[in-house]
Amino acid sequence: MARILVVDDDASVCSVLALHLRDAEHQVDTAGSAAEAIERMSESYDVMVVDMKMEGDESGLEVLQSAKSNDRLCQVIVLTAYGTLSNAVKAMNMGAFAYVLKEVDVTDMVLQQVRRAAEYRAALTNLSASSQAIKDAREQLEGILPLLQNSVAQLDMVRKGQTTLLSMLAPDGPRDPNSRT
Repeated sequence: MARILVVDDDASVCSVLALHLRDAEHQVDTAGSAAEAIERMSESYDVMVVDMKMEGDESGLEVLQSAKSNDRLCQVIVLTAYGTLSNAVKAMNMGAFAYVLKEVDVTDMVLQQVRRAAEYRAALTNLSASSQAIKDAREQLEGILPLLQNSVAQLDMVRKGQTTLLSMLAPDGPRDPNSRT
């Protein structure tokens, strides 16, 4: 289940998409303008479905830009009834997950893209967690490294005959194997 924000100035589009996304067991919020969507950025969304052109000067690209600057893992699907190649390229270059034309069967396409976007975000989140685990393991190994280097140096002393393994285990430390004490 993903947390989704649907942004469109057409209330019927918001309602239909929200209904189908909820049926697919997603948690869905809606916004009727870019400004409203940007205000809601403090809430964390896995996926946003955003209309490219809204009433007035508002643009889905503004929402896309705000979403990506707020949460780089948020996946944004841009919807448009006015698809042009330049708009598609611009949206994708800004980090859109997908660019979908509003057509008769747009709901199925959006559901498919939302599923893919949610899976992609989950993979990125897991990758981020794995990266942190690797960083933590590296820090632990860096703490152990001096101990290993000391052990290697002591074993090298045994190999060269400068001490014995038993004397290294003695409470007062390694001794010269040639001494009589």
